[in-house]
Order: sequence, then structure tokens, then C-alpha cells
Amino acid sequence: MKITLNDAGNGDCILIQSNNTNILIDGGTATSFSEWYPKIKALDKIDALFITHIDDDHTNGIIKFLEVNEKSKTPIKIKSIYFNGIEQLFNIPTEESDEYDDKYDSINTCFENTEGVEEVGFSEGTSLSYILKNKITNIKVIHNENFKEIENIGDFTIELIGPSLNSIEELKNSWNDILDERLIKRKILTKNHKNAFESYVNSLNEKLTVQQYISSEDFMDINSYADSKYEKDSSLANKTSFSFLLTYEDKSFLMLGDSHIETILDWLRKKDDLLSLDAVKVSHHGSKFNINREFLELIDCNRYLISTNGKKHNHPDIETLARIAKFSKKDNTQIIINNHIEHITEDLLSTFSDYENQTNIMMNQKEVIL
Repeated sequence: MKITLNDAGNGDCILIQSNNTNILIDGGTATSFSEWYPKIKALDKIDALFITHIDDDHTNGIIKFLEVNEKSKTPIKIKSIYFNGIEQLFNIPTEESDEYDDKYDSINTCFENTEGVEEVGFSEGTSLSYILKNKITNIKVIHNENFKEIENIGDFTIELIGPSLNSIEELKNSWNDILDERLIKRKILTKNHKNAFESYVNSLNEKLTVQQYISSEDFMDINSYADSKYEKDSSLANKTSFSFLLTYEDKSFLMLGDSHIETILDWLRKKDDLLSLDAVKVSHHGSKFNINREFLELIDCNRYLISTNGKKHNHPDIETLARIAKFSKKDNTQIIINNHIEHITEDLLSTFSDYENQTNIMMNQKEVIL
């Protein structure tokens, strides 16, 4: 199994391959598309495209990819897409219509895409749901309720972990509350409605405080950061993220998207033994709000993958790195980050490598072979 952590800006774009199967997970930011597209355009097929949730650092690159791929002389064949967009969440007729309601504009204005529509590069407020419904008609879009507990995708076996149906219902209810508040009556789904929904979901991210860069002078010690109080992620958008266990032959990879760690813990607690893993894609780009001691003590793994450039919210958090170092069950733990991170200094690297279980933080590494 080969895992490629493409440069996706502060987001995710992960390619998982066997000799016969290609799975693409997310597409990073719109501006990162030019970085990762050249690395996949030679593929003849993508067996499954997972869009884990509706955050712009996961979806905007996919919007560009689907548009470019459709116009390509040699398009990549995409066999199936897994995405919980508005088309999949709401059982409402959808059509292109001249029907217009400026109340939707008020939603878009209040919850403007954090990357900005200029960076998307297509029609204003382009919606991924709109693209899938109206432009890529040959692709089957599958809602997670229809996802079997265990499903085979080419050479891979996938066990879906999240999101829970309760999380999905919470998101739907939250959106309906916004519509009720603005006195919007939905008869059909139009492009305007889809744009407003995705803009709103992007607004549901927790308001993170920017952590100061930690240098060797103000860094305390690994144990202090590892034992710091855990606070859970408050983002409803992240709560609805896909997460799954992917296996191939004797190798296993835990893909967490931006999931709340509580969703993963509910799944892990049902297992009789520690879950043995060859690698974990750490949730939410290494945010300290998405990993804790209990999770690390329920798995047996020494390879942790993080996708981010560190330029938004200062991911990964030092608390995350410290928790992995202290509570990992195995010695010689590796933390693999696909970009150089400014606040991870040489002194900090040395501190972790000298720690009792010799944690090796490896930056600018994009390929992992299991």
C-alpha cells in the first residue's frame, strides 16, 4: 500500500494505491490544485473519490479537479464518489430554475467562503453539489447511509466509522434552523440554495485561537504538553467528517479526515483488544482538539501522518505531537508531515528524538509505503 500526502495547502489531498486500485481522499484548497493535479493526471482511473466533509480545505480543489477533468482529452475515469452534500442529505426535488430568493444571498454574505470565491476560479459561489449533479452525470454519488459496514473497493476493504447518523441529523437541523430564521421556504433545490448550504457549513468550524510559535526558549517539556487538558473540537462540520479503516492484505490504515475523536472512541471501545495499525492519518491536520490520550492508548501504532502546511491555525499543535510521543504504544514512533512547518524548529526535533521512546518527526515527506 502506497500513501501519498499531496501538498494540499492547509488541507488534505491523499492518494492511496495498490497495484490495481487508486483511492483519492479530498482535494485540499483551490490554490493547492496546481500542486497536486500534475501528480495524479496520469492515472487512468480513480476507483473511489472520498470527499470527507464540506470544508473548503477539502472540497475546493475537488471543484477544480472535476471541472478540469471533464474538459480533458484524456479524463481520469472516476468510478464512484462518496460525499455527504446537500443532494444526499435532503430529499427535496432539484432542478435548474429561474426561481431566485435574495434571502439566500444573506446567508452567503454572512458565511462567506474563507478562501474567497476568486480562489475557486469558477462561477461565483460554485457548489460541489451543483458540479456533481449538473456536470458529472456519469458519477454515482453515494450517501453514507447506503455505505455497507464493510465494503470492498478494488483491492481494498473499507470499514466506515463515521459520521454517525446523529451527527448528520444535527447538521440538517442546524441548516433548517437557519432557513426558518430567514423565513425561507424550500420547494426545490437550486444552485443558489446549494451555494448557501455549503457556505453555511464552512462557517461551522470552531473559532481557533492562533497559537504562538514555540521555540526552544519557550518550549516547556513534552510531558507538560502531553498532559495538558484536552478540549474537544466544537465544529459541527468536522463532526460530520468521514472516517474509516482501510485494509489491504496484511496492512491497515486508519483514515480520520477531520473527525471528532469521540466518534472514533465510540467505535474503538467496542473492540476486545488494542487495534493494531500500520499508520494513522491524524485528524484535523494535527489539531489538539481532535486527539487525546484515550485514543492513543486504544491503538497499537507507531506511524502518524499529518497533512498541513502550518499556515492556518498553526497546525499541527505541539500538544498533539507531545501526546503522540508520550502515549504511543510503540518505541521509535514516526510523525510524518507532508510540508515543512515553521514552528517545528531543529531544537524541537532534537527534543522529540531524544525523548524516552525516540519520536522522529519527519517533515517534507509525502510518500509512505506500508
